[in-house]
Amino acid sequence: MSTESQLKILSSGILLTILLPLLASVGTQIPDPNQAPAPAGETAYYLAEHGDLDIGFEEGQLDLHVHLHAGAIVNGKALPEDTSFDPDAVIVVATQEARILRPAGPLWDPTGTDVNRPLWVLPQHEKEGLPALGLATDEIETGVFVNDVVTLSLRHLKGPGDFSLWADNALGQPGFLLSTHGQILSTTLPVALHAHCNWGFTRPGTYTLVFEVTANLSGGGSTRALAICTFLVSESPIPLEALPGDINLDGVVNESDLQIVKDNLGRRIPVWPAPQGSQ
Repeated sequence: MSTESQLKILSSGILLTILLPLLASVGTQIPDPNQAPAPAGETAYYLAEHGDLDIGFEEGQLDLHVHLHAGAIVNGKALPEDTSFDPDAVIVVATQEARILRPAGPLWDPTGTDVNRPLWVLPQHEKEGLPALGLATDEIETGVFVNDVVTLSLRHLKGPGDFSLWADNALGQPGFLLSTHGQILSTTLPVALHAHCNWGFTRPGTYTLVFEVTANLSGGGSTRALAICTFLVSESPIPLEALPGDINLDGVVNESDLQIVKDNLGRRIPVWPAPQGSQ
């Protein structure tokens, strides 16, 4: 193992040592960072290196999962091989290394923050000490869906600020795929895609995001899937307020949380509970 890799793992272990006491104090079950990385079904703190929010198609249904590549830092250790996780079992951690100042120009307005104000970004181009989370549909073969596309929509946001997702072009200009501030709540993705993106947050805290993916089948009919994702954004350790994906704050993550999302589909502002008077 290279000295650089050892330093990455060491720094991630230090971060978990700081996070563990604070998170445990609010009753959230945290894996021991000295044990092996969490398998699918257990909470995994994703700290650094490459992974993807994967959109797949299995047994006639769309599927969303988090695919972390070998070498990704999970619970303070590097994954020895590629591993898939249920989205609600992963907490994506953005530390102070993610903090930048919002650039000038109206192209950046969808981020939801003012010029030269802090913006926490998990960047499109890999940066040491941060997750590099991409978007992928490369598990889906061409010809399965009409026009070979799927639609990714943001159906719920619970958090202290705005969220945005964008990709930089060759000139470094942002092209926004999703933005709560700009009310860009859905985007079309081609199949066979493996793209790197920027995930932006305007304030520190815990963000619960619910994504929906839909597609029309070439043979007729449609398919859809929902996934709950959690991001912990911080300049210093912040305890989770609830279990990842626990939208109704009843202490468990189950079908009732997704039912809340389903009951509120179609609202212009993806917030639960819905603001009084919203349609």
